[in-house]
Amino acid sequence: MIYSPLDELEVNQDQVNIYGVVVDASLPYKTSNNKYVCTIKVIDQSHNTLGNEARESYKFVNCIFHGKRIEDCP
Repeated sequence: MIYSPLDELEVNQDQVNIYGVVVDASLPYKTSNNKYVCTIKVIDQSHNTLGNEARESYKFVNCIFHGKRIEDCP
């Protein structure tokens, strides 16, 4: 098994610092409770590939950002 800092992340922590590459991102959108949500998909250096592997095999982290205003989202 390959060691990865992404494998050690715990759910429901208030602050997490990671170093990785954003491989996908959504535009902020408004939810039914008048807040904005934006998601990004991040991988780290231990999960890079040559590009010929199936996309389903990539390990990644989805980061979800919430904000009261659209400017609060990345």
